[in-house]
Amino acid sequence: MTKHLFFRAFGRIAAAAAVSLGALFYPGAADAHALWINMTDYHPAFDAEKALAKTKLYMGWGHHFPVDGYVSEKDFDRIWLTSPDGAETDVKLETTGFAASELKLTEEGLYLLGVTRHASYNTKYRDENGESHLVKQDMTGLSNVFSSTYSQQFAKTLFCVGNERTGSFDRPLGHTLEIVPLVNPYTLANNTGGDLPVRVLFAGEPAPHVKLYAKYEGFSQTDESACVAMTDKNGVAHLRITHWGPWIVKTGMTMEPRGNLAGRVMAESYYASLTFLVP
Repeated sequence: MTKHLFFRAFGRIAAAAAVSLGALFYPGAADAHALWINMTDYHPAFDAEKALAKTKLYMGWGHHFPVDGYVSEKDFDRIWLTSPDGAETDVKLETTGFAASELKLTEEGLYLLGVTRHASYNTKYRDENGESHLVKQDMTGLSNVFSSTYSQQFAKTLFCVGNERTGSFDRPLGHTLEIVPLVNPYTLANNTGGDLPVRVLFAGEPAPHVKLYAKYEGFSQTDESACVAMTDKNGVAHLRITHWGPWIVKTGMTMEPRGNLAGRVMAESYYASLTFLVP
C-alpha cells in the first residue's frame, strides 16, 4: 500500500481487488479547479393542478462556491437526471458561460442529478533550454517530463420536489469516485450539530480513511471548510451540519497509474462533489 496525500493530510486507503492507491489531494487548492452542480431552487414547490415543478441547474467550476468560472456543454461526457422512480433522462445545457438548463419535473420526491466531465491529460516537461511546458497529452514520446496526470471529475446533486421525500437518495450513480448520502438531508433539522453520514465509493467499493471537506453557501469565498471528516473502515464519514441552506461536500484521490495508463502518466486522479439543501 502506498502513502496517501489528501487535502494536505496523510492517510491510507484500501480499494477493491487489493488495488494499491496513491496520494490523495485537496481539489480546491492551487491550480486544481473544482466541479459542482448548483440549483436555483433545491426544493421547488409542486403545482398539483399542472402536475409540474420547475428549477434550473447551473454548473459550478473553480474555487469559489457557489459561482466562479465558466464551462460549456462540450466539457462533459454526460449530464443526467434520475427521478424518484429511478428513471433516467439525459439533460442538455442550454447556455454557455454559467452553463444552465431548466428542469421541468412531473412528480414529487427526491431527484439525483449527475455530471461526468471529460477525462483529461496534463503533462509538464522541460525543453533543452530548461524552460517548462504544459501539454494536454500523456508523456508518450516526450523527454524530461516532471509531471504527467490523467484526471477526471464527477459531480452530483440531490434535490427535493414538493413535500414528498420518496426516492432513493442513497442510490449510487456509478461515478468512479462518488459521495453517497446515507440519510436524507431534507429531513435534517436546520439547527447546529445535525449529523449527516455519507459513504465514499471508489470504483463502486467503500473507500476507508478518506477525508471530505464540506461547507454551506456563504461560509467562505475561499477553500476553507465548515466541516472536515474522514471515512471509517467501511467508507463512512459523519458530517456535522451547522447551518441551513445549500451545502457542498468534496473529496479527491490520486493514485499510481493502473492498467493501460501505466507508463503513459505518472499519476491518475479523481475528484467528486455532492451538493444538497438543508431546509
